Amino acid sequence: MNIPSGIVTFLFTDIEGSTRLAQEFHDSYVDILTKHDNILKEAIELNNGFIFKKVGDAFCSSFENASDAVNAAVEIQRRLSENHSKEFDVKVRIGIHTGNAEYVNEDYAGYVTLSRVHRIMSVAHGGQVIITAEVYDSVKELQEGKISFRDFGKRKLKDIVIPEHIYQIVSQEIHSDFPPLKSLDARLNNLPIQLSNFIGREKEIEDIRKLFSGTRLLTLIGFGGTGKTRLSIHIASNLIDEFANGVWFVELAQLSEPTYILQEIASVLSIANDKKRDLFDVVTDFLRAKEVLLILDNCEHLILECARIVEGLLEQCPKLKIIITSRESLRIFGETIYQVPALSLPDIKKDITVDSLTRNESAKLFTDRAIAVRNDFKITDVNARSVAELCFQLDGIPLAIELAAARVKVLPVEKILERLSDRFKLLTGGKRNQLPRQQTLRALIDWSYDLLSEQEKLLCMRLSVFTGGWTLEAAEKVCSDDELDESDILDLLGSLTDKSLVKVFESDQNLRHSMLETIKQYGNEKLTESGKKNSIQLNKFNFFYQLAEDSESGLTGTEQREWIKRITSEYDNIRDCLKWSQENDPVCFLKMCVALGKFWELRSNFTEGLEYFQKSLERNENAEPLFKAKAIYWTGFFLINQGKYMEAKKYLNQCLEMFRLLGYQNGVAISLLSLGTLSVFESDYKNLKEVSDESLKVSYLLNNRSYIARNLQNIGLGLMQQSKHNEAREKLEECLSIYREINDSVQLAKAIGNIGALEYLSGNYEKAIAAFEESLRIRNELGDRQGIGIALNNLGSVAYMQKDFERSEQFLEESVEIMKELGDRRVYVTPVNTLGSIANDRGDFPRAIRMFTESMLVSNEIGDKYTMAKSLEGFADIFMKHKMYKEGCMMAAKYILLLESSNKNLIEAELLRISEIKERLKANLSEADYEKYLKAGEEMTIEESVEYASAIN
Repeated sequence: MNIPSGIVTFLFTDIEGSTRLAQEFHDSYVDILTKHDNILKEAIELNNGFIFKKVGDAFCSSFENASDAVNAAVEIQRRLSENHSKEFDVKVRIGIHTGNAEYVNEDYAGYVTLSRVHRIMSVAHGGQVIITAEVYDSVKELQEGKISFRDFGKRKLKDIVIPEHIYQIVSQEIHSDFPPLKSLDARLNNLPIQLSNFIGREKEIEDIRKLFSGTRLLTLIGFGGTGKTRLSIHIASNLIDEFANGVWFVELAQLSEPTYILQEIASVLSIANDKKRDLFDVVTDFLRAKEVLLILDNCEHLILECARIVEGLLEQCPKLKIIITSRESLRIFGETIYQVPALSLPDIKKDITVDSLTRNESAKLFTDRAIAVRNDFKITDVNARSVAELCFQLDGIPLAIELAAARVKVLPVEKILERLSDRFKLLTGGKRNQLPRQQTLRALIDWSYDLLSEQEKLLCMRLSVFTGGWTLEAAEKVCSDDELDESDILDLLGSLTDKSLVKVFESDQNLRHSMLETIKQYGNEKLTESGKKNSIQLNKFNFFYQLAEDSESGLTGTEQREWIKRITSEYDNIRDCLKWSQENDPVCFLKMCVALGKFWELRSNFTEGLEYFQKSLERNENAEPLFKAKAIYWTGFFLINQGKYMEAKKYLNQCLEMFRLLGYQNGVAISLLSLGTLSVFESDYKNLKEVSDESLKVSYLLNNRSYIARNLQNIGLGLMQQSKHNEAREKLEECLSIYREINDSVQLAKAIGNIGALEYLSGNYEKAIAAFEESLRIRNELGDRQGIGIALNNLGSVAYMQKDFERSEQFLEESVEIMKELGDRRVYVTPVNTLGSIANDRGDFPRAIRMFTESMLVSNEIGDKYTMAKSLEGFADIFMKHKMYKEGCMMAAKYILLLESSNKNLIEAELLRISEIKERLKANLSEADYEKYLKAGEEMTIEESVEYASAIN
């Protein structure tokens, strides 16, 4: 191509924030630069441009005509925007100018032109294209209809004496909304220069811009340290060109008296004082005809006078707009309020990666500020989790994060995180030029706390006892005493909410309140200092104990779902009460555990519940007999669900004896009922009949419909396991009818699942699926984790029988994860075993062996002969597929013996399967060998069977 010379249009580019990008994407920065270079090279050359120099990430190119250069610039920005992603966060600024220059010795000579185009580019922002008047005059008609131009007028550029008339290219294909140009003569303002990067807030900026277009008074409210001031300055800097008479920032934090507010405004606006006139009139006259944006920063301590002045100014000055930053709103007509949230937080419940943190506002701020004090700092796979948890514990409060980041000079992130329990000592040492209250986290909160009334201070400190939020009712009962009347709590809580110290959110159609963790910790310190902490904690225990006690009946009645939601929403507070009572009052601890037993059962919190009950019994040898008996009952019940049948039986028989001695018939009925459940799992049908008959008798005397139904359910399950399907169906449908009558959704879901199991055993797979899916739907609605795992296992079993292995695996693997989480080994073994069968059918023998071994070992531990037998059946099949008939015969012998002794589900299909295996072995072994290996297999112990099975490896 011909190299342009003489009158040349130059297009210069560079990447905005390239140093930050190199640090943030240190592992992939070379790839990012390569992609950037390819985009620019193609766009420039396709539009007849010549790249004559490349310095780092900066491109210097020339064009014979200005129109090609403009087209290239738009194409560059369009393609960069299209490729923007979390891995490619590149913003390029572009300057275009036409002037004299000669191409000599592989470079251009023409300092004036080249320096001018460089200065033009330097005032632009990433993503922006700036051109001079010379370029504009050449392309304004040629480009008509394709692009438009924003006229910035004449601007003074660094080292260039004569102001340059400059324009921005505007196109629908590229971003066009940018902060003011970085020229030396932007419109009048006194906005503080920000020496650190502004991180995140894209959504907030967009929301505020939309709100501000329709209001003259915008109040940014939020807790101290959330970045209200910084956000207001950033927003205002983007609006400078909209206000002909400037943007003015008025800092009120250091003012001690309301009378100084107007003086400060006048001083910022350089308004001369007129002693003969009222200062408000002087300021009003000055602003009346002017297009001005006024920012009044930190108004909370002067809120009433600020409201009066702002309302008066807006009434008298029609072109005036005002932004307020404060902990609370002005509450005047025409005010638009925007609650400034904390920065977005990492989801610490998920896997934390370096990549995920580069997209999170809190983590990005921490990284940026940490690099400022230690330039080799970076987030790695080692410290990523600590960075995420640090940001989370600091509630995404920018100031707190910045103070924490400053500590990386002397501490690794992991050590900073460890010290957050005393965050007020750790988070100090802010910038010397900051306000005193912004130099330490404690000073920041002291500022807010000191502005409260005495009653507000009392409530604020007392609310710190709550964990995970609270309701108005809870606050009224827990926080009131002779110093703080219950009737005053509503108004005081509203006042603390207005002052951004308390947050309100909606949960299950109920309003709940919460505090940032930092405020909670501060309030807790104040409460401890007050000497009232223990009495407020006792109030809290009494309130939540009453709630838990009321739930015992509610969780079995028609409002079961509502009670599950209610206790779940308060569970963090209840856990805190458990901890407090365990340390301070063992009797209260035991009573709270007993009150929560039903909830733990319905939520499948078996491991947690068992741990609490065992601790409560350790410290309550002389506890009230009835409560102790109930605690022993729940211990036995939860042991059943962990597959620890022998221990469970010991506890259940102990509490049964205690209930009989106490004459507590309700306890007798439920203990016998649970012993019946245990008999089902152990296939002890004789004992099942005895305990169920007695439990039913007592249940009928008590007219306890729930106990009656659950006994019928146990009887039906026992009949089903004995292949007496018609009798089983009769019992299960009877209990199903009762559950519908009493609206017990948890037990209803179980009974529907039992009906599904009947259909499954009968080979009616479509009916089984319908029942299992209905059961799963109800259990999902209830949040019943154990029930969800059982339903998923059942659906996986049906899919396996239908040879839909992929679908079956999805169900089964999810079931396995849930059962691992719950510690429910009783159910766990079944999906593990079926996964082994799938692997076996697919020929993935190593996986099949692992699954069958795991299932067999756990089944042996919990005494589940049936599942153990099914695991050995799998081994037998693997051996036979490898033509190892001796080993297959020994495994089959053990499997058949266990299956027959389990006395469970010996349906026609199982008997046919046994017959087929025997015939296959007889066809491949002599009669003598068959009998010999069969006898040897039957005599093996389970441990010997496992060891023998390893021979397949």
